Parts: sequence; structure tokens; C-alpha cells
Amino acid sequence: MDIQHKARLLGSHWLLRGLSASDIDDLAKYSSVRNFSKDSVIFGKEDESDEMMVVVSGRVRISSTSSKGKELILSTMFPGDLFGEIGMLDGGPRTADAIAEEGSQILIIRRAQFMPVVARNPDFSVKLLQVVCSRLRRTSEQAESLAHYGVRNRLAKALIHFASKDGEPSPIEGPHIIRMPQSDFAAMIGTTREAVNKQLRQWEDQGIIALKRGNVTVKALSELLNITET
Repeated sequence: MDIQHKARLLGSHWLLRGLSASDIDDLAKYSSVRNFSKDSVIFGKEDESDEMMVVVSGRVRISSTSSKGKELILSTMFPGDLFGEIGMLDGGPRTADAIAEEGSQILIIRRAQFMPVVARNPDFSVKLLQVVCSRLRRTSEQAESLAHYGVRNRLAKALIHFASKDGEPSPIEGPHIIRMPQSDFAAMIGTTREAVNKQLRQWEDQGIIALKRGNVTVKALSELLNITET
């Protein structure tokens, strides 16, 4: 991918809009692109970190695995999504694993090039803090759901999350297509694929969603919102 292509990609990202052309060019000039095959480890928990990443194509699973081998999916990243920003900002070790769920192309921005841009742009710094806070809030809500709520509520919240973009909420009503296998939803909300499928089938019968292999289409987001409030 040439510098011009990287600059267009970065400049069109909702988080980076508002940066000057020279700042975007600097990020593009020193960024790199890597291709990862399906199931490749992009980074592992406790790895050293000084990079932030953007999904160009494919899908990336962010997860944590217990000592007994049970995986909890924290989030899934789709084209245009950022990840790895916490380790890149504080220079600490990675807090989770990042795995390519399918063949993925990843744009990598190093801390040494990114932090000067942050320092020159106070408004951008605030925007970036909002992203980090949103991720922390999401993690807190996920922990609360696992502790206090049943599968129906947890699954509704997961669908709502993926029917929106960080920083750019989608309209209330759909359709919103979520390209994710049911096994991933199960690992994300701490249950079995069978339990997820049973609940999704009920919602499909009610016209709230539609199912295809590997896809969930949310047709009535407001109905899911109502479920989370009961």
C-alpha cells in the first residue's frame, strides 16, 4: 500500500478527521501495513506494545484466555476499527490477545510517530481520551452483565454494541448487519453457542433480527434496547 493510499485511509477515519494534511501525511509516511492469515496472532497478552492498529480488511478478535483455556471475547474489530491504543498510549504490556479471525490487512502506527501528533492537537487528544473511556466503559459493562444478567440481556447488549460504531452511533432502527459467528457471541457473553442460537431464533420469530450463516441482521434495534431495560 503506497503512502497516498494510507493517507486517504487515515484521513477518512472518523477519529482522525480534523487533523491537518501534514499530520495525516506524517502518520501515513511512517506507518506500515501487514497481512495476517486466518487464526494468526497479531499480538499476545503481556507482549510489549508501542503500536496502534487499524483494520483495513478482515476481522480481528480481542480476547483473554484463562489458565484453564477458556476464552472470553472482549470485542471484535471490523474494517475501520482501531485497536491496541491503550498499550500504545501508556507503553505498558498488552492487556489482551488480538487474533485474525480471517485473512486480515492491518495498518500499524508506531508510538514514536503518533504521540507528537497528539501533542500538537489538543482537540484530538480529547477525542482519543473519549475512545479510551468508551472502551473502558464497555469492559465494565461487560463485567457487570456477566455478573448480574441472564443470556437474553447480555446477548441484546452485544448486538446493540455491534450495531453501532465507536464514536458514531447508528440510527435506532435497522437493518444493521453484524458479520460474526454465533460461537463468538457465546464466548463474548459467557455462554454456549446453543444458548445463543436458541435466543436468536426466538428473536427471529419475533421479527427483531434475521439470521444467515455467519450473519445476524438487526431489524429492530429499539426492541433490543427495550430488552436491556427490563
